[in-house]
Amino acid sequence: MRFLRTLLYFLLVGYIAFVGVMAFSGHQPPVSGIRIPGPSARSIQWGFQVKEIAAREPRYMARARKLFVDARGKTFLSQGVIIEIPGSRTFIYSEECTVSPGKNRVKFPGKVRVKSDTGTFSGEKSLYLAKKGVIRLEGQVSFKIGKISGRAEGGRMDLEKKDVLLFKPKFSSEGNILEGKRIKVYETDMKAVLWGKPAKMESSGAVILAPVMEIDMKGKRINSILMSRGGRIFQNGKRTVGKTLKFWVDGRMEGEKVVARWRGRKLFASRIAGKKESLKASDAFLQARDLSLSAEKILLKESEIKAEGKVQGKIGASSFQSDRLLNSEGKRILSGNVRIIKDGNIITCDEAQETKGEYILKNATIISPQGFKLTASTVKYTDDEMLLEGSATIKSDNLLVSAPKIEIRLENGKLEKLVAREARKIIMGKDSARCEILTYYFPQEKGVLQGKVILRSARHGEVKGESMVVYPKTGAFEIKGRGRTSSEIKE
Repeated sequence: MRFLRTLLYFLLVGYIAFVGVMAFSGHQPPVSGIRIPGPSARSIQWGFQVKEIAAREPRYMARARKLFVDARGKTFLSQGVIIEIPGSRTFIYSEECTVSPGKNRVKFPGKVRVKSDTGTFSGEKSLYLAKKGVIRLEGQVSFKIGKISGRAEGGRMDLEKKDVLLFKPKFSSEGNILEGKRIKVYETDMKAVLWGKPAKMESSGAVILAPVMEIDMKGKRINSILMSRGGRIFQNGKRTVGKTLKFWVDGRMEGEKVVARWRGRKLFASRIAGKKESLKASDAFLQARDLSLSAEKILLKESEIKAEGKVQGKIGASSFQSDRLLNSEGKRILSGNVRIIKDGNIITCDEAQETKGEYILKNATIISPQGFKLTASTVKYTDDEMLLEGSATIKSDNLLVSAPKIEIRLENGKLEKLVAREARKIIMGKDSARCEILTYYFPQEKGVLQGKVILRSARHGEVKGESMVVYPKTGAFEIKGRGRTSSEIKE
C-alpha cells in the first residue's frame, strides 16, 4: 500500500508538471477540451492555476484572471469571467464558472449577466449549453430591452433561433406595465409573445386582458398589442371584448367580432377602429337606454352617436329606417329616406328630429291605420297630438281637408279629433264646404263647420249657415242658424 501511494503521488506531480510546461510553451494541455494559447497564459501556479487566461473553444471564447483544473479534468474560471459567443454577438459576464470535460457546457454558480443584440439579462445562476446554443437563466432574472425593463423567474436564450423565453415576467415600458405566465422575445423582427391566464397590460388608464398578446417591440419599446385569440379592454368605464383586438399604447384600437359596452350603451360589430374618446364600427348593432339600431357604420362618442348606411332600429316603441342618424344632447335626428312607424301610423319624411318622445317631421306623409293620409311641410307629433303646418292636408275616401294649419288630437295613438282653421278646401263625400273653423270627430265620422259656413251639396245645392254638422260617409248634414231651409235635412 505504501508503494502504491508513493507511485500515485509521483504520477500526480508529473501530470501537474506536464500541464504547466504545455501551457507555458503554447501547446494545448488536455484540460476539458479547452485550448489555451501560450501568449495569453501567464503566471502559471503549480500547473493548476493560471492568471489572466484566454481559452478558446469552437463555439465560444472564455476570458478570466484565474483558471483552476482539478484531478478529474474540470476547469474552473474565476475573477472577471467573460464568455464570448462570436456567432451570436453574445457575452456572458460572471465571477466564476465551471467547464465540464466533454459535455460542452459551462456552468455559472453565481450571479451572471448576459448581453446580446436583444438586450441585457441578469440571473442568480446560469448554464450555457454550447452544443445546443442555449443559455439557461435560473432564479430571479432581471432584464432590459431598450426602453423595456422588468423581472422574471428564470429564462432560456436560444442563440440559434435568436429568441429569449422568460417565465412569470413583469415588465414596464414608458408607463405601460405588463405581466403574464411567460414571454418569448424574437430578436430578428423585435416582437414578443406574452402568454397568461390571462396576460395583463396597464396602459394610460386602460387595462387589457388576453390569453395571448403579440407585442410589437420595434425600436425596443412597446408600440402595440395584438390579441388574436380574444381579448378584453377596460378603459374609463368602457369595456371592449373581441375575438381579435389590437391596441396601441397611444389609446387607438382595432378589432373584429367585437362587443363593446360604453357607459350604458352596448355595441356589437364585425369590425371596429377607435381611440379613447370614440369608436368607429362597421356592420354594427347598438343598444342604448331607449334606442337600438343597426347600420353599416356607427361612430360612438362619449355623448354622441352617428350612424349611416341602411340605418334601422327603434326609438322607444317606435321603429324607424333612414340613411343617417345623429344622436346628440338628447336629440335624435334621422335624415335621408326616413320611415317611421309610431302607434301604427306609417310616417315618411325627409328629416325627423326626436326629443323625449316628441317628433318634428319635415316634408312628412303620415298613413293612419284608420284610412287617413296626412301631409305637411312640418309636423309636430307627440303621444297626444299632431300639429300639421305648411300646406297641411288630410285625406280619406270621404274627407279631404287642406289648410295652413291642422291640429289633431290623439287617443292611444289613434286619430280622435281634427281642428282646421281657415281651411282652403273641404270636401266631404260628394259635398264641398267653406268655413272659418272645421272640427272633425274621427270615431263618429262627423264634421262640425263653424263661422260663415257655405255647403255645396250635390243633392241640395248651396246651403249657408253659421254652424253645420256634416256626415261625409252618408252625405247627410244638420243646419243650425240661417240657411236656405230651416228644416233638418238628414238622409
